[in-house]
Amino acid sequence: MDQITFREAPPPSVDKPEFPEPEKDNTRSASGESDNEPIEIRETNGRSVVLDALGIDENINSLPDEDKGNLNEVKQYVLGIVKAKGLSPTVSAFTKTLNSLKGEMGLDDEAEPSIVLDRISGVVKAWRNLSFVKDPAEKKRIFFKLAKLNSSEDMNKELFKIMEGYQVWR
Repeated sequence: MDQITFREAPPPSVDKPEFPEPEKDNTRSASGESDNEPIEIRETNGRSVVLDALGIDENINSLPDEDKGNLNEVKQYVLGIVKAKGLSPTVSAFTKTLNSLKGEMGLDDEAEPSIVLDRISGVVKAWRNLSFVKDPAEKKRIFFKLAKLNSSEDMNKELFKIMEGYQVWR
């Protein structure tokens, strides 16, 4: 048999994959302020980190008392989540957490801010009333059930039904 010689195949050309350059971190808000600043600094002169995160440029002092209460409920709840995650309480961390929470609740990114505030504050108030539920998995299930309702009024009705089912008053 004739001697067969195998040649080595040329090595495949290795083209570096082209990755788009990462977008520069825009740490400035539309008003020119840093999103990495602490929340306390941002909340001066009637400003609200919640309103800023929702893209609303309105003075908190011009809002009705109910809306101010909702803002405070949402702020405290989101700040609690930020701190539980071990994040620094900055405007950027707050905004990311609030947007994540909106997604978990099934709220669209373009949802009306008043609906977002009503929904999240309603769930927070309802969550506080779930102290009678001892099982964490059950609490979570109820929480997300409440979050999918259309208004805080619907949440209160559903919570009342749940409390009746647990015979809280008996």
